[in-house]
Parts: sequence; C-alpha cells; structure tokens
Amino acid sequence: MSVGQSLRSRLYRLNDTLRNAKENSRFYARHLPDLNTLRLKSINEIERIPFTEERHLSAGIEDFLCVPPGEISRIVSLFTSGSTGHPKRICFTGEDLENIAGYFSFGMSQIVAPGKKVLICLPGKSEYGVSYLLSLGIKKFGGLPEIYGIISDPNHAAGYVNEFRPDCIVGMPVQVLAMAECHQLGYRGHGPSTVLLTADYAAESLKLRIREAWDCRVLNHYGSTEMGYGGALECKFQKGLHLREMDLYFEIVDPHSGKSLSRREEGELVFTTLSRRGMPLIRYRTGDFTRLLPGRCACGQKLSRVSPPWRFNEGMFFLHDQGIKMSELDEILFSDRHVMDYSVSVLKMDSNETTLKLTLWMDGKSDRLDSKTRKAIASVLPCGTGADFAIAKPSDISPGLRGKRFGFLPEP
Repeated sequence: MSVGQSLRSRLYRLNDTLRNAKENSRFYARHLPDLNTLRLKSINEIERIPFTEERHLSAGIEDFLCVPPGEISRIVSLFTSGSTGHPKRICFTGEDLENIAGYFSFGMSQIVAPGKKVLICLPGKSEYGVSYLLSLGIKKFGGLPEIYGIISDPNHAAGYVNEFRPDCIVGMPVQVLAMAECHQLGYRGHGPSTVLLTADYAAESLKLRIREAWDCRVLNHYGSTEMGYGGALECKFQKGLHLREMDLYFEIVDPHSGKSLSRREEGELVFTTLSRRGMPLIRYRTGDFTRLLPGRCACGQKLSRVSPPWRFNEGMFFLHDQGIKMSELDEILFSDRHVMDYSVSVLKMDSNETTLKLTLWMDGKSDRLDSKTRKAIASVLPCGTGADFAIAKPSDISPGLRGKRFGFLPEP
C-alpha cells in the first residue's frame, strides 16, 4: 500500500468511526459536531474534533456504547491512581477481542519463532484477560505460551524459568529484573533469548541489567486498556516503538493548546480507535508523553515510531517549580546494581526547605547507595532541595512487586 493509499484508508476509517459514534453513542451524539459538518476532508481536519478525556469515562459506559449491552463480551474497570470516585470502564465486543489477539499475534511473531516457548508474567488469566489474549495470539502463529501471572515471589518465578525453559519472557520491568537477579544468583540455568517489558516504563539502565543477567535481547511494549492493550512495540533494531497504526490513529499534541506538534517535538499522545465497534474512543488523551522519531526503521516496516512514552501525572513531580521526571531517577537508581526498586516522596520543612525522600529496596548484598549514585541524584535536584535515603524493611513489598509502579507517592 502506498503512502497516499494509506492516508486515504485511514481517512475513510476515521470518518467511519466518527459516523458510527455520532449515530450510536449517546455521549458522542452530544460531544461531536453535527453530522453535516462532522465528515473530515483531510487528516489534518481532525484537530477540529473535541478530545475525549479520562473524566468522561468515569460517567458510565452506557453513554459510550455503540452496540446493545448483550453484544459486549468483556468489561474492564480501572481505578485512577489516588482516586476515590467511580472507576472508568472499557468495553469490548467479541470482534474487538479477536482484533486484539490478532495484533498480539502479529507483534509476537516478529520476535518469537513458531514452536518457541513464551512465559507470560502478567495479570489477566481469566478468559479474555490480557494474558489470555496474549496467549491466544501466540498460539495463532504456532508459539507455545504459558501463563505464570504476576511475579510476587521472584525466587519462585526464577525456579519456574528453570523448569519451563522459555525462549521469551513477557512481564513488568521491576518484576522481571527481580526474577532475573534471583535466577542468576540461585539457578544459573537456562535463560530466555528475548524479554519483552510492558505495562510500565522501562529505564535503559534496568534493561541493561536484565540483558546482562541473561545475555538476552530486551524489548519494550507500550499499551493501555483504553487502546485495547496494545499500542506500540519495539523491533529487534531497538530504534523506537512501532505504533499500532492498523487499528489506531495517533496524534502528538501540545497538552495546553491541543495543537498538533511536528516530528521530534515531545507532547501528549492522543489516539482514535479505527476498528472498535462496541466502544470507540475518539481523540482520547492518554496523559502519556512521547515524540515521533524521524526516518524509516532498518527493519523495513512503514509504521511510525515513537520514543518510549512516559506518564505525566505519575511520571513527573515538581520541586521549587522544576519538573523532575521519574524516568531520570529510574536511569540513575537502576544503574546501581544493588537497587531493585524505590519509591519517592517530598518532605516540606518549616523553613521552606524541601527534602526528596527516597525509600530503596536493595538486593541484600548492600544496604546503601554508592557515592556515584548519590552525586547523580543530587545533580538533578534544584537548589534548596536535599535528598534523604532510607532502606525499606525486608518485610515491605516494593511498588513494582505489588503491580504497576506509580513512582511518586505523596508524604502523609
């Protein structure tokens, strides 16, 4: 398909999604312009369509559905971090779920050969959960999936790796790191040739430790429940994540003005579903920040590429009006080979001084950060901000082993 044909196809599918939502969804019937002015004549005209935001989803799914409730096969409820209000709920028809499994099949077939074993260390074992759909997708091309579930006991998981001997492991960054360290220390047996990290931001320093522990290739996947679990996947050349453009239309916009940004400019990722019939989402603001990467990937795919997205609300905090990215702290702290995880809070002093409190989960071989890491932390903090380091109790479970890390935790 040529570039022109691809643009025409996406424009047609965008207009089809807009029409379907306007005619069948109570929310979009109110939210979108009149049908006479709704149809887009060019891709760029999408900027006149209003955004859909997270707060809209909390109102209830009934307003969003474009099909009768009986056609919905799965409903996923998501609580926003720190929220005590109604959860946002995402619905999928059977056709939607088949499309998700199809995307997983395509993506995994790029990194795993038929007949190879894949250990899935993610939640969602139930029918049509994310692990179930990933397993279904892997089976489609002849892979051999095994669902382990989330890694709450890294030592047990490391032993399971020795027994199952997977060629590929899919899991959350901190959990897979803990498993890799335990496996290297206690088993020294078979390790995977490929690791796919998903569901959370993965620092390059963390990826390096996994790569060295198992002598394997470590790749990134990005997705969310709202976009149908899969959004972008890193190929073997590791020069950015290829967007799932066959099912989603992506934009990168200025978070304040809402205007589209040019390539290389970092902004908020926005998407519109192109193939979802049950509960389409139009110009949905993800709250995740990234940038489009220039040029064509060496793998030959025509899909656009982005830098690893990071969450603004949970991936940045401010000290004396200076923004500190959690990704910066991740790179520094995970470069210390004894650090397994950490949490952050901010202490305000009466004298207007501010202290950044870092609680560290260590590997048991050391109970302190090395001086190089401490200096690196100090270098990213604004003047007037100190750093206090505490070692977590052995009985405390780290944020990463509880599930997805939310980085910044307000001090009670």
